[in-house]
Amino acid sequence: MKNVLMIIPQERFRDEELFATKGELEKLGHKITIASTKTGTSPDSRGGFAQSEFDIKKIDVNTYDAVNAPKSSKLFGQTIGKLLDEN
Repeated sequence: MKNVLMIIPQERFRDEELFATKGELEKLGHKITIASTKTGTSPDSRGGFAQSEFDIKKIDVNTYDAVNAPKSSKLFGQTIGKLLDEN
């Protein structure tokens, strides 16, 4: 079992990019943690939602075996890049 961090935008993420990947990883026994730019409910682009457990600015990505960040807005991508560079 691996610990996988999945990073999503605070809103309008693509549900299939999160839930399909998350489901497959969980079937394989991996532990999934969802993070965003703040904690709480993050609505997707099709009316669903996910719960962000952690703020990405307060998380140490080095404690995870893998980090998944589905493609998203340019600004959000820059935030993730900066986070990964700092760790």
